[in-house]
Amino acid sequence: MPPNNPTDLNLNYLVPVVTSDGNGIFIRDSDNIPILTFFQRRKQEGNIISADVVASIRLNSMEELEQLQKSIGNTIKEHRAREK
Repeated sequence: MPPNNPTDLNLNYLVPVVTSDGNGIFIRDSDNIPILTFFQRRKQEGNIISADVVASIRLNSMEELEQLQKSIGNTIKEHRAREK
């Protein structure tokens, strides 16, 4: 499915839409499965951040992570073109 075309996609939201002030992609040492995690910070003491995870998505492979990277890049490129 081509990305960024909402007319080709009928979404049924099973979870609420949330905001986050941070995100990270974590890959466990035991496998090569990336997990995209969005969080909201509670507090920070020095370099230690305490946060609540608001969404976490387990991808099936590194190839899916690369596809996500491409999709995000295309979205940014298209958005910047519309701003001009």
